[in-house]
Amino acid sequence: MSEKKEKERDEKGDVKFDYKIDWQKIREDRYTYIFHYYDEDKKRYFPYFGLFSTTDEVLVKAKQDSNFYEKQLYWTPDNPPYDFFIRYHNWQLELLVEHFKEVFEERAFLDGYQPSHKYFKIILPKPVHDEIINCINDFELLQIRDLLFEIISVAQDKYIDDVVFWEQPEMQKLITSAEKETQKAIDIIQRLDEKPWMRGDTGAKKPSELLHINFAFNDGTVKIEHSWLAKEFIDHFKRHYSDLHYKNWKLDLEQYPDRFKDNIKKQQFKYRLAKSFYNLLTKGKFFEVTRKEPTPNRLMLCIAKLLEFCSISVAGPDELDEIKIKNVRNWLNRNELQPAITFLEVPANKERLLKYFEPEFINITDDVKRADALSLAAFLSKKYNVDHMLSDLAHITQAIIEGNWLIGHQMFAGGIPREAPFEEFQSFRKLIKGVKSKQKITSLKFKIEGDEAEYELEQRLPIYLIEEALKEYSEDHQVEMDTDLINTNSAQFNQPEERFMVRFVNSFYNYLLTEAPPAENEYMPSERYYGIIADMLQKTWFFYHQRHPDWFIIAKVKQWHKLALKK
Repeated sequence: MSEKKEKERDEKGDVKFDYKIDWQKIREDRYTYIFHYYDEDKKRYFPYFGLFSTTDEVLVKAKQDSNFYEKQLYWTPDNPPYDFFIRYHNWQLELLVEHFKEVFEERAFLDGYQPSHKYFKIILPKPVHDEIINCINDFELLQIRDLLFEIISVAQDKYIDDVVFWEQPEMQKLITSAEKETQKAIDIIQRLDEKPWMRGDTGAKKPSELLHINFAFNDGTVKIEHSWLAKEFIDHFKRHYSDLHYKNWKLDLEQYPDRFKDNIKKQQFKYRLAKSFYNLLTKGKFFEVTRKEPTPNRLMLCIAKLLEFCSISVAGPDELDEIKIKNVRNWLNRNELQPAITFLEVPANKERLLKYFEPEFINITDDVKRADALSLAAFLSKKYNVDHMLSDLAHITQAIIEGNWLIGHQMFAGGIPREAPFEEFQSFRKLIKGVKSKQKITSLKFKIEGDEAEYELEQRLPIYLIEEALKEYSEDHQVEMDTDLINTNSAQFNQPEERFMVRFVNSFYNYLLTEAPPAENEYMPSERYYGIIADMLQKTWFFYHQRHPDWFIIAKVKQWHKLALKK
């Protein structure tokens, strides 16, 4: 019997793992799609060649299959000139976004980033590839060959991952019963809520007494008769919903059925995809249609074949093309594709906003609002019950988004040129960047207010503590180190109370205090105002990421407001 090899450990006792992260491979995998097939015996979809991953070992084995085919999409030469390929690929991206953003639920416009291709490489059996390329040639679509391969890949991936599951009968019951069952859950929580009764609210009833809870399983029922223990299930359920999107249990629980409205939309996926293909092929001038004949047979057959490559059944496996043509025509005639909003004209009350905010801030944007600004404004309006501010909030949101790049990334991301605008900035940058790159400070000189003497630190411990403090603060409070450091009108740093974030928080707070005044029984309206400001700054990426917890952002907003009030 061979001896078991002892694991090698480091000085902490942890087992050493000999692995290296190949980031190039990870990026390549992210933009690679492996075609799937349906296994009749297992009633599930599986990736071809058993490629659940594309690790080297698995991929090498898959490539030994004679039918293995790997295709690169949107090929570009390694050396210039690139101009033709850049224009050609951007044209195809424009077609993809224009005609498929609705059916593929493109998040770029809502989340505020540039749309891009999802796949640049596909893996599929050669016979499947040949069948697709023959179809493309037959219908004279070679000009958008790569685009069609990507659309088929995205559609197949979305259909298999998001749609097939909800086509099952047992899932249909979940969809149709969600709203009714949600109202029952709200009623249970409200029956046990004693606060309205304790406050003496008009019409408030004494809370109900929970006696027991029955848990019905497919193999029996379990009854919890200890009333305190039973109530804990309700309390934890309520606490869970109180910590979701709107931080309001009832408001968040009322959104629960909306999850299934998305699934109702998923049931329309094949119809919406057919309409998207139709728009691409007709508006892109790949097929000629007329008012008299808007759905010619050849176009309907082309769409039917493309849908089948996406794993969507248009008709029975043995049905004639005539039946497929008829089905696609019916799908197109009976279903409409609602356009997704990317921009919308929503004028704000600039006269009102200019009472509180600086003209340079308000005038940085116009009445045409981006989808991400409108989405955030709608969220804030609903969460904080300030619907009358919707257009103003959209304007403020978009102004922050458009102004971020003017005042951000001044320390760590190259916003300030290598030639510093003044000597002290260079010294400060050298200190912070040096500490972050683990360079040690050897000495530090300083003066204290009210004391003319100059002091110097040279011993390691106090300097180490200062290094750690600077490093931690520059990482956790990047916004302080990277945003609006320099006064553009003079070669010096801004004063703490002069920086944009301090001025903005003060303006926004004054706006909220006046335009959304405290309710009669609202004793701490500042918490609501700070919440609105914090949510807006966090969700517009003002803090460079969205990983900070809510309490951290609110504390930072309070800090900035305190600076403004001191001034």
